[in-house]
Amino acid sequence: NDEESDFHDDYSFYRFSMDNSTLPLTREIEPFIKGERVYSKLSVRGCPYQLLKVHMEGGITYEKSFFGSEFVAWLMKEGFCSNRQQAVMLGKDLLENDVIRHSTLDHHFKDERLLYQFHPNMDSLKFSDLPDLDLPVLSKERGQRQFSS
Repeated sequence: NDEESDFHDDYSFYRFSMDNSTLPLTREIEPFIKGERVYSKLSVRGCPYQLLKVHMEGGITYEKSFFGSEFVAWLMKEGFCSNRQQAVMLGKDLLENDVIRHSTLDHHFKDERLLYQFHPNMDSLKFSDLPDLDLPVLSKERGQRQFSS
């Protein structure tokens, strides 16, 4: 149950709090869960609106990249946010937690025609990685300028 946190080697039943929506959304975990949900929806094959595209900027090709302004519009269209301000705040949270990055690492998240990408480890990130967030899952490749999948 949610009150008992210790594991007992007996005939007790256990459940994963992520599976039954009882995992408390802390400020540290929330951006990763939201980022994974957004990325999963964007990555579905046959999605009628392909936000993640190949873009070329400054002679560099960025795989699975998107513009901040298009991302904000998509977040509202898909019901992740009810207005542009909420969508920008979500974008900023995702960037601050290294879920997304500006293509050249020069800008914070903005509702503008600036190019961003999801962290390259998003394809392999699983909810089971979340308990280890004290050693950030997504920071394995921190400091790289170009991300491609």
